[in-house]
Amino acid sequence: MSMQEELPPPLDTAVAGPTANEKTMGTLSHVLGIFLGPVGPLIIWLTQKETAPWAGDEAKEALNFQITMLIGWAICFVLLFVVIGGFLMPIVGLVSLIFSILGAMEANKGIHYKYPFAIRLIQ
Repeated sequence: MSMQEELPPPLDTAVAGPTANEKTMGTLSHVLGIFLGPVGPLIIWLTQKETAPWAGDEAKEALNFQITMLIGWAICFVLLFVVIGGFLMPIVGLVSLIFSILGAMEANKGIHYKYPFAIRLIQ
């Protein structure tokens, strides 16, 4: 009986993480949400959902969050007429900024980020 080392099984390429391009586009979808609202993630989602599924999923998550924040901004605007909207606007802006940065950081690591609260309108 010969002593041969057993080779480990080949790595499954189907479970490999996102590519560098997908990470970049995923990160960009979260960052553009800060500056362009839902328009930035929408553009990335529409262009990447077929060619880069991981980046498309990140963009869809960012899009849903930015739509939720847009609804929050609209509610704050309506509440401006009873003064409380002026106090809520900075809170909505800060929440949007913080969670978008967290999403961008996780996407840059190749980890799918799920916002703690978002209305999932885009499935």
